[in-house]
Amino acid sequence: MLAVCVREATIRGSPALKAMREQEKAAKIAGAGHDAAQRAEEDLAGWSDNEANGDADASVPPQAL
Repeated sequence: MLAVCVREATIRGSPALKAMREQEKAAKIAGAGHDAAQRAEEDLAGWSDNEANGDADASVPPQAL
């Protein structure tokens, strides 16, 4: 922990820190975009699977109270 603090203190205010933060931010954005695309594909595949099995039955009529 001390080494991390010393490293941060030595590069504070330098162009190297800004570049490092930009790289970290770009990596997080790319990872989040990849995860979102993968979840969307899985959801789409699940939706299609249910439709192929005839999941869309006729609606059930409401029951009288």
